[in-house]
Amino acid sequence: MPVQKQSRVGQRLTSAGGDVIPFTSISWTSTALGNATADIPPGTFSGGTQFLRTIAANTYVENCHTFSYANTAVRAAGTYDGRVTYTMTSP
Repeated sequence: MPVQKQSRVGQRLTSAGGDVIPFTSISWTSTALGNATADIPPGTFSGGTQFLRTIAANTYVENCHTFSYANTAVRAAGTYDGRVTYTMTSP
């Protein structure tokens, strides 16, 4: 039975001062030890629920993600918080 993996993000990252960065400014690359290509492809957050891929039953998946900020606008200095939730579902 295949499994679907998706991510769900809030609309923005927020600082304690109320400054915001949209999640659409955050992208990722993926690597997987022992694999020529990563199981989860690289991409950019859409700001909502996002389908990542379908994984065949009884398949081991291991990936490391590196996240990057697009830096297309000047933002206030500070720490910005947000949440990404990864969900795996089985039909």
